[in-house]
Amino acid sequence: MGSRAVVVVCRDTDIARKRFGIAEGEFGICYTRTGRRFFDDAVVENTFLTVVRDAVTEAGFWNEFQTD
Repeated sequence: MGSRAVVVVCRDTDIARKRFGIAEGEFGICYTRTGRRFFDDAVVENTFLTVVRDAVTEAGFWNEFQTD
């Protein structure tokens, strides 16, 4: 069985800080079902999250679901 991940992504760092209290300037996280970070490398995680955020933006998700 392969690894499974939970991805939380926000429109930007300000929204992540307001909604989730993230102070490190991150706009999302990818973690395992057990709660540890999915990626050990912060650059890889940030690249992945950027691709996800850009895809969500391109798809019009933020406006369609009136969320950020």
